Amino acid sequence: MRIGYLTYGLDRNPTGIARYARELLPALAAQSQHEWVLLTTEQHDSHGLWPPYERYALRGCHLLPMLLTLGQVQLGLLARQARLDLVYDPNGIAPFAGLPEAMPRVVTIHDAAPLVLPHTAARLERLRYHWHLPHQARRANAVTTMCYATRAELVQAMQLDPQRVYVGNSSVTNHFHASIPAEQHRALLNRYSITPPYVLYVGGLNPRKNLIRLMAAWASIQHHYPDTTLVVAGAAQWRSSNIATAYEQYRQHARIQLLGYVADADLPALYHGAQLLVFPSLHEGFGLPPLEAMACGTPVVASDIPVIREVLGDAAVLVDPRSVSALAAGIRRVLDDASDAAHLRQCGLAHARQYTWQRAAAQVLPVLEQAGQA
Repeated sequence: MRIGYLTYGLDRNPTGIARYARELLPALAAQSQHEWVLLTTEQHDSHGLWPPYERYALRGCHLLPMLLTLGQVQLGLLARQARLDLVYDPNGIAPFAGLPEAMPRVVTIHDAAPLVLPHTAARLERLRYHWHLPHQARRANAVTTMCYATRAELVQAMQLDPQRVYVGNSSVTNHFHASIPAEQHRALLNRYSITPPYVLYVGGLNPRKNLIRLMAAWASIQHHYPDTTLVVAGAAQWRSSNIATAYEQYRQHARIQLLGYVADADLPALYHGAQLLVFPSLHEGFGLPPLEAMACGTPVVASDIPVIREVLGDAAVLVDPRSVSALAAGIRRVLDDASDAAHLRQCGLAHARQYTWQRAAAQVLPVLEQAGQA
């Protein structure tokens, strides 16, 4: 088959979704004899992804509103020009309206947050999830998503046929590992002006990530750990002004450091040097930072919500994310009990090893092949 593979946003600071699209393609290509044809929105190839593949550019579609308008027309034209047998969107956008009616198409939808927690999503995302995405997902030959809990949310919220919704996990990239040279860690600390010891959060800064409660929890126990800093790594996103206000409030009596966006290349050393990672999200589609932290040998305290329970199992300390006291107790459990922390490190390392891109590709490839034969 000639499979069109859509990429979006890979020339910007990569998110978990962009990393999924970037890493999945080589794994799919390695496990199949299909022809993989890139359909790209990017203005340049930041990751060296283009050279091995035939490529067609979706011009002027660098931003999402253009991809959902002009891009839909271009995608239809390119599908014919490139003689594609199937179009696959691993980004959860599904700009499929311009495709020929009989053209098989598959989309990966990464989460249901704008449907489940609409107050935590920007207006464009709410509109896209309530209007465009359900319509295109119902017309798709198949939908994949990150885990069974997210699958259940999508099936219910978008009224999808459950027999056409499949699970294909995200995975941990190979450069997340526990063998981080000491000089690499020291260089990172100097570059970001971090003074150890530190507790770490990695992820976006938006209401769904529950950072205000995390800062409140840390402030409530700071007196027990006067030399320890809560380090928050992530870019400010929609409605992050409340988080900035809370930061100014809590930093008056707690050690909290906002790093902003941290490059992928710096994350392994940042994880490795932390005493633990705290991941207090109210909702996730998968939750990649905890697995990355585990792969780097870092204990994890995370939200006790269905997705996280499924992905992390018993390899992390799970707490009620809506309870400040529960978050604080989870952090204290790891910081105060060295044997428990060591046990979590070993469990986390073993658990993270299960999530490989080879496994992810093996889950997604049969879905694409079945859709292409429809």
